[in-house]
Amino acid sequence: MSTILSTAHGGQQLRLFNAFHDDYGFQPIVVFDGEGRFVTALLRPGKRPGGHEIRAFLRRLVAAIRAFWPRIEILLRADSHYACPEVFDWLWNRSSQTPRWRELDSNSPFRPKPAYPVV
Repeated sequence: MSTILSTAHGGQQLRLFNAFHDDYGFQPIVVFDGEGRFVTALLRPGKRPGGHEIRAFLRRLVAAIRAFWPRIEILLRADSHYACPEVFDWLWNRSSQTPRWRELDSNSPFRPKPAYPVV
């Protein structure tokens, strides 16, 4: 999962100023599979998504995937701003499934390897 700034020109609704990019636009949530193929996107205002918004999106995404593939292992890998208490609480409090964590390589040899949940 990732968010990117999609610059908007004009006065579209939901466009907001993003100080990091110094521009106005939207910041959709974009999801790809492990092969890099597009899965889905959510058009949203040009600001960082809050924990409740991320949790609600993940809940719908996982439910949609499980509707077709109920026993598939889902590896969640996302940008750092998705690591918020609401998301971690949701992952840990899932019905009978406790997420397992897998380590993936970090970008720097001086930082510990981050762990990503498998839901």
